[in-house]
Amino acid sequence: MENNTWERFQNAIKADNPEEALRILESEGHLMPERKAEAEEIVKKHKKRKVKIDQQALMDAAMRDDCSGFCLACGAENYGIEADGTKGECEECGERKVVGAARLLGIV
Repeated sequence: MENNTWERFQNAIKADNPEEALRILESEGHLMPERKAEAEEIVKKHKKRKVKIDQQALMDAAMRDDCSGFCLACGAENYGIEADGTKGECEECGERKVVGAARLLGIV
């Protein structure tokens, strides 16, 4: 049973679907502890490198100059961060990785 779960997990990662991979881990739970720890680390790394910030939203936010920024952890747009701000707390994921829109564009 573990091999089937592991294969499904790996296929979800290859399909660029870390949420499905995590669901497989949580709902099926048939992995040995060391394999589960390895799988959780893979999901964590995969999520980190897949952050996408909408370029048009970024440009619009910088042009508005309304204290908008974007989270480098989850990509969510946030408000209340100065144009050159860094390490603001994200309203979506709670990480302290919100950066001002103008700073992300290299304007400031």
